[in-house]
Amino acid sequence: MVDQIRPNMRLSWRPFEGLRIPSFWVILSVPLMLIAIVSLRCLPHDLGGGTLVASLSSAWQGKYQRTSEGITSSDDGAAFGLDIRLPLKRNAKYVFELATVGSPSLGLAFQAQGKDQKDIGVWLEVPATTGESYFVRAVRWPGLSEECLLRIEAKATRPVTITYFRVYEASELYTNIRRLLMGLLLGAALLPILLVARLVGGRRLLLAATLFASVLIIYILSSICPAGSQTTDNIWYIPTAQQLLRAGDINLSQHADLIKQRGYYAIIKTPRAGLVNYFPIGTSLVALPFVFAGQLIGLDESKIFQYTADVWAALSVALIFWLGVRFGLNHFIAGAVALVFGLASSHLSVHAGGLWSHNTSLLLSLFVVLLLTSGRAWCVLLAAPVSVLGYITRPDFSLLILGSLVYVGIRHRELGVGFLTLLAVSIVPFLLWSHYFFGQWLPPYYQGGRLNLETWPTALAGQLFSPNRGLLVFNPIVILSFWGMVLAWFKHDEFHSLFRIISLVFLAFGAILACFPHWWGGYSYGPRLYAPMFGLLALSVVPAIHWIKGLKPGPKIAVVMLCMLAIGWGGFVHVRGIRAWSVHDWNADPVSVDVKPERIWDWSDMQIFR
Repeated sequence: MVDQIRPNMRLSWRPFEGLRIPSFWVILSVPLMLIAIVSLRCLPHDLGGGTLVASLSSAWQGKYQRTSEGITSSDDGAAFGLDIRLPLKRNAKYVFELATVGSPSLGLAFQAQGKDQKDIGVWLEVPATTGESYFVRAVRWPGLSEECLLRIEAKATRPVTITYFRVYEASELYTNIRRLLMGLLLGAALLPILLVARLVGGRRLLLAATLFASVLIIYILSSICPAGSQTTDNIWYIPTAQQLLRAGDINLSQHADLIKQRGYYAIIKTPRAGLVNYFPIGTSLVALPFVFAGQLIGLDESKIFQYTADVWAALSVALIFWLGVRFGLNHFIAGAVALVFGLASSHLSVHAGGLWSHNTSLLLSLFVVLLLTSGRAWCVLLAAPVSVLGYITRPDFSLLILGSLVYVGIRHRELGVGFLTLLAVSIVPFLLWSHYFFGQWLPPYYQGGRLNLETWPTALAGQLFSPNRGLLVFNPIVILSFWGMVLAWFKHDEFHSLFRIISLVFLAFGAILACFPHWWGGYSYGPRLYAPMFGLLALSVVPAIHWIKGLKPGPKIAVVMLCMLAIGWGGFVHVRGIRAWSVHDWNADPVSVDVKPERIWDWSDMQIFR
């Protein structure tokens, strides 16, 4: 049925039809890409901007000693703080540039006191890196007073030197020119992807590659919020990948001092592997090629972290487009669905710049769907090891593995034995590895002892409807996804069984997630714990879109208008999530949400409007 519908759904306009790209341009794009990458790496160092407010020669107060190289922490203690008063204007934009040597964990704290004597502050943190770290961040100061206390805090095991520091009041013209230059350079760096896509795969692949490149540029240039910072559960993913490349193991003992400073957070000690990351190893494994490439071109750890997350998030958007076309949507509607997913949903505020296990899981879930619905035997079988990799990334991926088994049993029964065999062959090394290093068949994170049913009704309601974590509050467009899941049970087309299975996987995921005692997800923005399901939710709108097309003009216009309102709200909510620091301060102000989780139901203090 889908095959009969598709020809009538194609766009009449063909923007890339007939495009021919000589091999000369493909060859030329390679050095252009290299020049762009080098330029991007140098751009923060080479561009100044606006009026100089403070510099390294300013009058510092703190525990330090001046040297010919800069300001260095005293010999009797590497941890120190430098304070300076800055005359910052209200609602002006400032660029802070800071370079250090000595592998510190840096923090910049800005505090101002308004007429009500309430502190208004912004906290920026730079993860510990090896060698020299360079930090550039633009901040729009929201303070009520014109004087701000800037405090630079550095923690390390040896003396730390601040070699470069500048604060500029950035004009909007400077900021926009700088952003334009970065956008052009990023576009040049991604040009070979578009050219290869056109030559290899034709128009659909070119459109998917264009979507990927465009969204990636937006993610890299726009995200300034701390939601994706490498400071909490995700702190050890990149160091573990680096250790795998360096020594072939996961021992983080070389970071022992930093681990001790952080109170051994997310670290467990094993007799065979030493100090290792408590969270699943899958994200580090998937990140290996990105870490290798980043180290090859000289990126520091924080940049590898950010760019890896951005690439994965943008690739997920491209896969939503590709699968939408496969499921019968025309290019325009599939592109619109992908853009709503990428720019007006929690995918933007949670995954743009933040490397977590759940955006790894989301990406792998879309790859599994892509392989299962390809119609090729080898692709269906390949979905088995990819599913296991998803399980190694997050234990809740086991639900999609069960769903995949059901789908193969329904659609590809002749491949069932081979699929099961590949699942077993792929999971056995992980089980043996876990037993060797942890003394049990599954790592500690996979133990089910953390689940309970005491708060299940409250947790489920909070995850769906609460003003500060509710899936439907932050992403009302998912109502269309829910309707698509319902419609899948009344339709009989090529992919109805897939959407039925997705609906069951989602229901099981939500039911299990509500058993999690920390169901609000700690310090986060919106329904972060539902993040592994974002991709499957986006795909579930397909049956609903086909339903909308069959409506009469009046109801169709009404439904489309409601969808546009939901999309507009989602865009507003999640752009604030990546641009407004204040919405993230909600987690700790006036009291930590982990201490007082009932704040999640406070309609008078919504995180969105902070």
